[in-house]
Amino acid sequence: MRREVKEETGLDIAIKRLLYICDRLEDAHHVVHITFLLQRTSGELVVGREPEPDANEILAAEFVPIGDLQSRGFSAFSAEFQGIVEAGFPDSGSYKGPTRNIGL
Repeated sequence: MRREVKEETGLDIAIKRLLYICDRLEDAHHVVHITFLLQRTSGELVVGREPEPDANEILAAEFVPIGDLQSRGFSAFSAEFQGIVEAGFPDSGSYKGPTRNIGL
């Protein structure tokens, strides 16, 4: 995770704790989402790179207030995720089922 964050954002991070594990089943693909709370320890936010040849190019990187997620393309469920963030991530460290259960 540290290497990925560094490559894609230029930031060095510390992994604070596991927040949630969720599933997404779409078009016969099963994706497991593992969400962590991270802390920036150093570095400046930059547009990084995806070294894998078939990866999508990273076009922008920015910090966005949690209340602006829907305006940035997150689903209507993001209001639920905003509430979870504001409540301090209740039940963190647990399996939550489908990603929509945490607003993603």
